[in-house]
Amino acid sequence: MTIANQTFTVTQQGVPTCSVYTTAGGFNVAYTSRQLLFPVYADSTCSWSASANVPWISFVSGATGTGNGTVTFTVGLNSGAARTGTVTVNGSSVFVNQAGTQAISVGPTSLDFGTISRGTSSVKAVNVKNLGAADLSVTSISIDTMSGTVTTFSQSNNCTTVSPGGSCTVNLKYSPGGTGTQSTYLYIYSNGGSTKVPLTGTAR
Repeated sequence: MTIANQTFTVTQQGVPTCSVYTTAGGFNVAYTSRQLLFPVYADSTCSWSASANVPWISFVSGATGTGNGTVTFTVGLNSGAARTGTVTVNGSSVFVNQAGTQAISVGPTSLDFGTISRGTSSVKAVNVKNLGAADLSVTSISIDTMSGTVTTFSQSNNCTTVSPGGSCTVNLKYSPGGTGTQSTYLYIYSNGGSTKVPLTGTAR
């Protein structure tokens, strides 16, 4: 603005930037339905809204707000595999990891082949059972060595999808090429959890 050949500058502040955030990183919950909540921190004039990316998360209160507030939501009953959802508040994400109803069980929990002669073999089995209420998907079964020991263990199995209450079998073979004691682990991975079974054998 110029008055009598003199220039005057007028500076006007812009709309203040809203600060909206939450300190909640995420939740790990069981398969049962439950109610959860987390705080939202915002400037007193800042409006915010919460949204979920999955239908099994529903809001009880705090889906929208201005200033500080609390988001309260319900996680539905999970009758299937483990799952993950996200609650987002103005770009801040809160993860919800919910366990499935599958539950893996193995027996025996450790396997000792005893002492056998070098050049012979011994075969034993591990039973994998689904104690849950939904199908158990076995994704990987493998044998690993321990402390660099030469692998003298092998496995074969019929495990893919195990129905509730059902089971499958992992057949293990110990075929030592040398003498002494060898140890390793059988690893089993599934959507209902993972486990490892210690394997031991001695050759003379």
